[in-house]
Amino acid sequence: MWTDAFRFQKKIPRVLKDAGKFSGIYFDQYNREQECYYLPERESCLMAMSYSYELQAKVYDRWKLLESEQSVSIVHQSPADPYKKLQMDMAATLSAVEFAERIGFEKNQALLSADRLIKKRLNFSPLEEMQQAALIAPVQEMTYTPTELGRFYSPAYSPVIMNLMLQQAGMQERINDRWTPTEKGKPFSEILDVGKAHSDGTPVKQVKWYKAVKDQLLPVVNESPAYLAVSPAYEGGTGQGADSAPADLADIKGVTVADPEKPYKQRTSRKKKQAGYKRQVSNPGRYGLTGYLSILELSDKFNMQRKHIIERLEKYRLIKWVERRKKYILTEKGYRYGVMYDPSLKEFHKQENKRMLLGNAQPVFTAAVFDLF
Repeated sequence: MWTDAFRFQKKIPRVLKDAGKFSGIYFDQYNREQECYYLPERESCLMAMSYSYELQAKVYDRWKLLESEQSVSIVHQSPADPYKKLQMDMAATLSAVEFAERIGFEKNQALLSADRLIKKRLNFSPLEEMQQAALIAPVQEMTYTPTELGRFYSPAYSPVIMNLMLQQAGMQERINDRWTPTEKGKPFSEILDVGKAHSDGTPVKQVKWYKAVKDQLLPVVNESPAYLAVSPAYEGGTGQGADSAPADLADIKGVTVADPEKPYKQRTSRKKKQAGYKRQVSNPGRYGLTGYLSILELSDKFNMQRKHIIERLEKYRLIKWVERRKKYILTEKGYRYGVMYDPSLKEFHKQENKRMLLGNAQPVFTAAVFDLF
């Protein structure tokens, strides 16, 4: 008896590959710890089948019988009720529309987004079934991007300037670095899904405007805000900084063009500075130059944090970090969009040179850089 039980216990790990998770301990009549197995129903049946060929044959026969009954059931199964399936598809469509509206889509865009979702997941297009694949716009009028709107003016305005004009007119506001129509601007705009997503997973939505919005911008155009004076005529965003720069750097009052061959004079020592040195820049990082904006001034203009301005400029390889001097300077490409300006010496540098590196020169940009924001 004990020999058979011992052999059975030794056989369990050979039959059951995962026998270890069923192992346990019990105390015998002499209060000694002994190894044992607590087997569930399935594992117990497997162990029993390992001892009985007759039991194995019965299990196999039963398995084949059940398999054949299942095949017959599938063959004779009645087709799905088409009315019931349609009801399920319509219910799913309504849920998809509600979901689209909750995440910010409106009107036709909510319907189109829901239709795409249902078609992709359920292979059912509600709009195609209703023969409305192309929805009729609520307003029979073309819509335009800020770039396209800007071309209605002469000289044309860049998209950045148009966005600023729309903002000043109260037609849109910037929320989380994205333009969003205000209540005043919604009747003149449409929010369109472009089928993409931001880095945080939210869908990319583009704001387009009806041409009638130009009438709402007349007070802004007549007022001639400062950014219109900075912006040059826009011909489609060539990206050539020279086209946007003042005619001559020397025309800027109180600022000279640096001589790259002229040696740089080291800064006044700390002791002399404490004795009577007066800082020449009262508002660091904001220079008020005609036709040029510093990184901080770009940050003010676009209502973006300084680090985000720097990230955008680095992305387009307009600036680079010089570790030895602990500052940003323009790249070769960057000089097409601006120059280096030393506020201490009031000098412009049109190319990289030793004098510029040793000095306090910082990058400043023309309006050509606006197209990148």
